[in-house]
Amino acid sequence: MGFTQLSAIALSLICFLDLPHVSARPSANSLDGASRVFIGKKTSVFVDDSRRLNIQDVLSDSVQRLFVKSDIDAPTFNGMRGAVWLKFTLESGSTHRILEFFYPLLDSVEVFGFKKTLAGTDSLAYRKLIGSMIPFSDRDITYSTLLFDLPNDVATYYVRIVSTYSMQIIPVLMTDAGFHLYGPMRSFLHGLYFGFVVMIIAYSFFLWVGTKDTLYLYYILHVLANGLLLAHMNGFTNRFLWGEFPHINLLEPSIFGLAIFSTVFSIQFLRTKDSAPKIHRWLLAAVWLNLLVFPLNLAGLHFWANQLVQVVALFGCGTMLAAGITLYKQGYEPARFFVVSWCIFLVGVCLTVFDRVGAIPHSIWTYHASQVGSALDIMLLSLALADRINVLRAEKDTAQAEALKAIEEREVLTRHQNELLEEKVKKRTEQILLQNKLLEERKTQLEELIKTKDKLFSVIGHDLRNPISGIWQLSEFLESSTAFPANEKSTLTTITKTSKQTLELVEDILSWSRNLPLSSGRQRQLVDLAQLAQLAMTLLSSSAQRKAITLNATALKSALIEADENMISAVMRNLISNAIKFTPEGGTVSVQTKVEGKMAVFEVTDTGVGMSEETVQKIISAKSLPSTLGTAGEKGTGLGLLFCKDFIEHFDGNFLVDSTLGKGSTFRVIFPAVTLKPQQPMPIRN
Repeated sequence: MGFTQLSAIALSLICFLDLPHVSARPSANSLDGASRVFIGKKTSVFVDDSRRLNIQDVLSDSVQRLFVKSDIDAPTFNGMRGAVWLKFTLESGSTHRILEFFYPLLDSVEVFGFKKTLAGTDSLAYRKLIGSMIPFSDRDITYSTLLFDLPNDVATYYVRIVSTYSMQIIPVLMTDAGFHLYGPMRSFLHGLYFGFVVMIIAYSFFLWVGTKDTLYLYYILHVLANGLLLAHMNGFTNRFLWGEFPHINLLEPSIFGLAIFSTVFSIQFLRTKDSAPKIHRWLLAAVWLNLLVFPLNLAGLHFWANQLVQVVALFGCGTMLAAGITLYKQGYEPARFFVVSWCIFLVGVCLTVFDRVGAIPHSIWTYHASQVGSALDIMLLSLALADRINVLRAEKDTAQAEALKAIEEREVLTRHQNELLEEKVKKRTEQILLQNKLLEERKTQLEELIKTKDKLFSVIGHDLRNPISGIWQLSEFLESSTAFPANEKSTLTTITKTSKQTLELVEDILSWSRNLPLSSGRQRQLVDLAQLAQLAMTLLSSSAQRKAITLNATALKSALIEADENMISAVMRNLISNAIKFTPEGGTVSVQTKVEGKMAVFEVTDTGVGMSEETVQKIISAKSLPSTLGTAGEKGTGLGLLFCKDFIEHFDGNFLVDSTLGKGSTFRVIFPAVTLKPQQPMPIRN
């Protein structure tokens, strides 16, 4: 079964349910020439502010004088807390009459009918009480409005009306023919409207399920709230939902408060939070005020709940209309449907209200104007939603187009950057290749220079090694001879040791110059820095005496390391010799050895000329130094300190220099200290 068939069935069912159910009677064709007339101007009105007077009280002469002739067809007493009494007379006859009150939300309407007796007195012949606060089953005629089946022979009627909220009194007198003419027509129009509401709700529900767009859910709630509100105002909720529980009608302000869903829908549809923040705050205020209606109503404060819901309705409608106009002026196209729909709905509601209070001539269209306005509002808002979908789709297409354009621009930029990068890489590669070529050429040149250097050092080593070797062998031979006295043998012993150490140093220098490990035959051995320092000072004492320099060796303390004795001796001789060389006559050179924690320290301090910071940094960084004359014109090669640094580092040592130009220098050599194991002998140098 399709959606259209379901809608048709719902429409037909609603029309059938609303048809008036009344027993068949002989029809009369006229009531003073008409089948249906408004009798408001034919009534007299009396207001009982106390609500305590009964029919006997009203029949008294004192009260009868208080009845006032009505000059309108629809007397209205909004805010009235008393009871309103109507009085009218009808001519007795054969015509069957039905009394109708259009407004179905009156709490109670009680009709008293009197007829003349033969004695000329009035006798109560008819009494009926119905209303929104009376169970629906008490009605003689099953219909949404308030209908009374009047007897033909009753001439005078009194009607007592009580209402908690609005009191719109619209009395209509009809014949059977008039009732069967207007009743089905109204039922058809009601069914047409509510069938349309059901169809829109079902259609929107499917759209919500399909699109997952919560705005459709808010729209469904808006349509449902409007439909329920109009159903209540026309008496359908009382007839079909809670007719046997009439006290639910006291919650009427809460039913009107369901308009909160219309406000929420407007906020979401118009996107006021982003587009109109100021109006958005006013709409939120309307929502919060609307929420107060429900607790007030449930707490029994019906009057205040009713007053608040009316204020909120006026404020909310005005604010929503202002929001729609503002958003339309800002260029939001779907807002035009919103503005038109609200204007039509408000016009429809106003026409219905004017019709019911008698401000305009009554007709079937003015009576149903609110339903017509609501239907057009629902239809236009549905179009607005469709237009909004088109707007969102257009925005999405625009966003996708912009995103695609941005992607294309990024691709062009990336391609351009890649081309630039490739060009840079190409140039850099060419530079690297050129540099590699230059490096290869430089490498070839360096290899040639190294070969030349090796050849030169080989020649120098050969020329130096042979004479020194001869001196060492000769002195060793002479030392073993008995032809020399003891003092001369001591000198020969010194010559032998010095020449041997010099020969070994030459071999180490040649090895160092070739970037090979220092003298592969060298072995680490336990060495006492104090002994080596004492020997070095003995060998250089004559040099110090020639310049009247004092060699201070009072702070020599045993400090053991593992290293090559000859190499360390060479380092000490070089450092002490340099100190003597650059110390003026009468100066002092102090030598000390000691253990600091886990480190063995050899330190030479002089009172010489000192060095600049630049020279110190060159020594530390192992850069070549120019040869510098000593204070007495002594010559040097400039390689001594560089050799010392390499020798020290070869044995895991550290070389530190602290110097002040014009005041002197301190050279500090640090090695990992060695601690003797139990029963291990102390090294003794021969």
